[in-house]
Amino acid sequence: MTIAFHQQSPNPQLPTSKAIKGQKYLTNAALSTSLVAIVTAFIWLSAIESSSALVNTMNALVPLYFLLFFSIFGYHILRTDATLIWTPIFLFLAYTALFKGLGPLVYVFGDSETTAAIEHGLWARTDAEQLQTNLLNSVATAVILSVMALLLRTQWARRIALGEPRKHISDRSVPIATVAIVFLLLGAIIRYIFILPYSFGMTDSVPPGLAMTFGNLIDLGFALIAYLAATRRGRWMILFWILFPLHASTLFLEFRKSTVVLALLLPAFTAFLAHGDRKRLSAWLIATLMIYSAMTPIANYGRAEIVERGGNNVYSATFVERLEILHHALTRDRESIIKNRGGGEQASWLRLDYSGPMAFAMNSYDRSYTNPTIKDGLWRLVPRAVWPDKPTISGPGRDFYQLVSGTDRQARVGITYYADAYWNGGWPMVVVVSCLIGLFFAIASAYALRWIRTKNFVMFPAILLVADFALRGLNGWVQNGFALIPYLLAYALFIQTLRLFYIHKVKRNLAADRLSVEPHANPRP
Repeated sequence: MTIAFHQQSPNPQLPTSKAIKGQKYLTNAALSTSLVAIVTAFIWLSAIESSSALVNTMNALVPLYFLLFFSIFGYHILRTDATLIWTPIFLFLAYTALFKGLGPLVYVFGDSETTAAIEHGLWARTDAEQLQTNLLNSVATAVILSVMALLLRTQWARRIALGEPRKHISDRSVPIATVAIVFLLLGAIIRYIFILPYSFGMTDSVPPGLAMTFGNLIDLGFALIAYLAATRRGRWMILFWILFPLHASTLFLEFRKSTVVLALLLPAFTAFLAHGDRKRLSAWLIATLMIYSAMTPIANYGRAEIVERGGNNVYSATFVERLEILHHALTRDRESIIKNRGGGEQASWLRLDYSGPMAFAMNSYDRSYTNPTIKDGLWRLVPRAVWPDKPTISGPGRDFYQLVSGTDRQARVGITYYADAYWNGGWPMVVVVSCLIGLFFAIASAYALRWIRTKNFVMFPAILLVADFALRGLNGWVQNGFALIPYLLAYALFIQTLRLFYIHKVKRNLAADRLSVEPHANPRP
């Protein structure tokens, strides 16, 4: 199995239809969400100062719509084309169902302890303010989906995603095994030399931004090895099951559920590209869900214990201290862990809800207190090599938390791209930012589909960066997205340079082959 820098011989698995599969469900989602946004806006404008039963009902219905309908749309999209699981076409729907559907429902259906934490906590808000955040989610989601649906219908997008591969002189390609080993080794260097020593309190040197951005490269290496194990089995399967558990054990010690889930899901998805067995994929997904459920109270306990020991620093605990904390968590019963450090039975549910920070940001703008985080974030695009005296840009999430809490605690809070846009420029800025997100998702989906269908795994790091952004990146700040652009361009430039090198090498080899087989001229008598 090889990986081409250019798509090569026609692939029989490429769809023959002229439309991108699953597109009609994306269009239906855009239309239905637009209707929800209109109804929500009407009710919010007519009951803005009240806490009526209608407002409370809408605070339940809007998130329920996102959770149920977007889950259904996502299911049908995957049924039409399972490769869409790697694209924002599916991942944005999953993000919305989780963070705009399931998360905000805690405000309505949380238990008495959770309700008290919301009403008397840092992120307290009124029913009308909660409805305003649901309106913001509806409007931004409708705009993003509409832009995606319109662009993916264009001939340009269909040509990129579904067009027949082009034959090219670079018919010699890079073996997938080579790419898997390179990703694995490079990812191991990034993680175990730069990231892990800092995460485990072994050094105070903050890893470079490039290392943090490609910190999951080792997981992608394991994902490609899983693909090889599914297609070739033998030594690749042995290699995977020897190295992957060792790597996963260090992930558990970080007490971060997202990193564990990502490391478990990537091999499942790449293996699915090889075997196409939905039952095997479902079994792996169920196992991942069970691990996530079992790990949740342990992760919450571990992070709370580290913060208390290290003075609000989640990177202060060493490897030995983390083992000790994990041992304590495993030897206690679940109820004791939750009561002691877990923050309540519904602490994980609360972490899916960003309505509180969103309401604060929107309330601030409505009171004429704006925050130019987007303009300030543009300076991130200027390399320090070009501007040596560029000031250090502090994280907006930390500044925001300190503003709201009135403390100097080094905590970081996301308010979502939607609320950040509103805080910078109201509803017009929300529309502009949402259009840009929809444009980016449409372009990324078209190219991801092409790379996935042609099994061009060399481009998987770019796919992974976009997938991570689509699935959880929108919970941050707009300026965080600015940092993604240079890395994607740098990786594309790297691949293009490598491709040109291979083209030059192939041309030289072909010329040498022609000279070696050319018959010698007959000498004159």
